[in-house]
Amino acid sequence: MLSILIPTYNRSAIELVKSLLNQGEQLFLPFEIIVAEDGSSDEYVKANGLLGEWQGARYIVRKNNVGRSAIRNFLGQEAKFEYLLFLDCDSAIQNPLFLKTYASHIGKDQVVYGGTSYISQHNTMETRLHYRFGHEREALSAEKRAKNPGLNFKTNNFLIQKDLLLRFPFDETIKGYGYEDVVFAENLCQNGVKIVHIHNPVIHEGLDSNVSFLTKTAESVKNLAKLVSEGKIRKTRLTQVYGVVKPLFFALEGLFSVINLQKKAFELLKRGKGGNLLFSLWKLMQYHQEQKSLPKIR
Repeated sequence: MLSILIPTYNRSAIELVKSLLNQGEQLFLPFEIIVAEDGSSDEYVKANGLLGEWQGARYIVRKNNVGRSAIRNFLGQEAKFEYLLFLDCDSAIQNPLFLKTYASHIGKDQVVYGGTSYISQHNTMETRLHYRFGHEREALSAEKRAKNPGLNFKTNNFLIQKDLLLRFPFDETIKGYGYEDVVFAENLCQNGVKIVHIHNPVIHEGLDSNVSFLTKTAESVKNLAKLVSEGKIRKTRLTQVYGVVKPLFFALEGLFSVINLQKKAFELLKRGKGGNLLFSLWKLMQYHQEQKSLPKIR
């Protein structure tokens, strides 16, 4: 009935799987848990190896890192039940009825997204940038997310019918970091699949340091520019805002260069200074640079 699928990369999945097994015993429906290593180091493979000894859990080691899209498609193919629950390995369960809540949607809805939450203990100076962004921009209520179900969909915590995933798999040609979830959700929506948003969040525990978050953001922005140019993404909040400010950016880029605004913003952000407004401006400047570097279409 339910396959719980967890891709992992250089992170322990022990506590997450423990929580799921405990809740699974109260489900009264068949379930399985599959954890797949996506090219993790020997240290984490050894630590997660315990999972292979637990009843109800299956542990698969893949030595080569195939990326966020391919590992999820692989897990979907390995699953034996008709509904799939995907969870990121850096998640923690906070709802004692987490699995029962999702189980109530089996047979009723095709795709269900439960949401994300952030806890104040993770708001340290080292991870402040990621925390602030996630808390303000991602930890949205189900009602707010449902206003734009495709753009507010994430792959960290969602239920989907297996046959839907097989029909509309993740795009494995996306090799860079970021926005594979947007492409996936956009494809579902374009094919008439309804994404239901509910309040059943997981805690996002694996917050990046400020520098790491900025580095990943820069990588994701580069990927976004490429995906937009290829027609795989029609719009995101970033591209919508950029469409409005683009003329201004071209008019002021000489001034930006003189005062070194992009670098100064980066230096502030990496120290946990400045809020989401400064981060958004820096991200827009990154996207502007990526747009300029794309090959011109004749």
